[in-house]
Amino acid sequence: EDPPLTRRACHLRGMHFCIYLSLLAAALGAAAAQTEAAVAPCVPRGGHTLLAIGQDLQSIAGYAVTFGAPAVVSAYTAIDTLAGLDSPVDYGGGVQHASALLEAYPGAAILLAVYASGTLGNVTSGKRDKRIDELGNWVLRARVSVYLRFGYEFDNPENKYEPQAYIDAFQYLVKRLRKLAIPNIAFVWHSWGFAPAGGRDVEEWYPGDEFVDWVGLSVFQQLLTGETEHMELVATLAKAHSKVLMICEAAPFGGLNPKPSALASDASDGGDTSDGGDTSDGGDTS
Repeated sequence: EDPPLTRRACHLRGMHFCIYLSLLAAALGAAAAQTEAAVAPCVPRGGHTLLAIGQDLQSIAGYAVTFGAPAVVSAYTAIDTLAGLDSPVDYGGGVQHASALLEAYPGAAILLAVYASGTLGNVTSGKRDKRIDELGNWVLRARVSVYLRFGYEFDNPENKYEPQAYIDAFQYLVKRLRKLAIPNIAFVWHSWGFAPAGGRDVEEWYPGDEFVDWVGLSVFQQLLTGETEHMELVATLAKAHSKVLMICEAAPFGGLNPKPSALASDASDGGDTSDGGDTSDGGDTS
C-alpha cells in the first residue's frame, strides 16, 4: 500500500515551492455563485480568493521567505496512522507536520489531505473510529479553518477507490466528525481532474450534498494539453449542486514553453500531483 505522497513528489523539486494561480479558476468558468458560496463553511468574506501553498515544510518556508506567510498551507496525513499531524513524517514528497505549520504560520488555514487507499472498509466498519476522533480533536485544537480532503483524488485509478466503498467511508467519516460539533471544518470532495478509468461517471463517487461542502480539482497539464473537458464537467457539477469550487492541487507544469514530447512523457507517468491547493473561492482564515 502506497503512503500518501510516495507518488506525489513535485517534478520541479528544485524550485522548493510552487505558485498556485488563482486565475485557473476563471479558466474553469463554472465556480458556484457568491450567493451560493455564502452558505458553505470556511468561505472568505467579500468575494476574496485565498491562495494555498504546499506541499511540505521546506517548500512552504521557501515561499514564505520570498512572498510572506500564506493564507492557507497544505498538509498530508493518513487515516490509518495520522502521521504528519502532531509528529513529522516524510511520505516521499517532503516532511509533513501540520502542527508545525500552525505554529509557524499563525492564523493560516489548513488544506488537509487524508489518505485512505486500502482502508475504506476499516473506516466504515468502525475500526478507525479512534483515529477519526483524534483527527476531529486535532481540527478543534487548530482553531483555524481546516479544509478536509478525505480520500483525495478519489477518481485517480492509482488510488483504487471503488465508488460505493468510497461513498460509504466518506459519509461515515463526515457523520462521526459532525458529532463533535467542529465549527472550523469543511469537507472537500476532490477529483483528480482527468476522466475516470473505464468511462465511469465522476458522480458515481459523489457522497451527496449533505456530506460535501466544497468540490475540488487538481490542475496540472490539462490547460497546456487541452484536456479540460473533465475539469469543466466537475466545475459544472459543483455549480449544479450549489457547491463552491477550489483548486486543491496545482503546480507549474512543463515549463514556460513546453515541448509536446515533454508533455506526453509527463502525462504518461501521471503528471505532477501536489504541492498545495488554491482554494479558489474560499477559505475563511478569520
